[in-house]
Amino acid sequence: MKSQIIHVNRLRFQSLWKVNCLGFLVGYTPIAILVGMIAASTDANILSINDEYVHGLAAIPASLLMSLILSFVLGTFYTIVQWFGFTIYSRFNDLKLRYYEAKTDIE
Repeated sequence: MKSQIIHVNRLRFQSLWKVNCLGFLVGYTPIAILVGMIAASTDANILSINDEYVHGLAAIPASLLMSLILSFVLGTFYTIVQWFGFTIYSRFNDLKLRYYEAKTDIE
């Protein structure tokens, strides 16, 4: 498979933010579903909003909402730190990305 190297002078904050937030969301969603199902089925006091525990079927959407908020908060914080690192690094060297073209089945 052929590849090309792309030299990047600067990365946009928004591009990094999208990738990081989506990565955190994909990682935390299965955990949120599991926590919501446990809270819904066992009435365990593991999920609280405004100091009130959430039980029953309301626990599943509540845990998904909490996962969404947590993903964006952590993704934003991680992006700020990462963006500063890339900005400092780009003062001294270019970033190099290896790009692989997608295979097309139409030929």
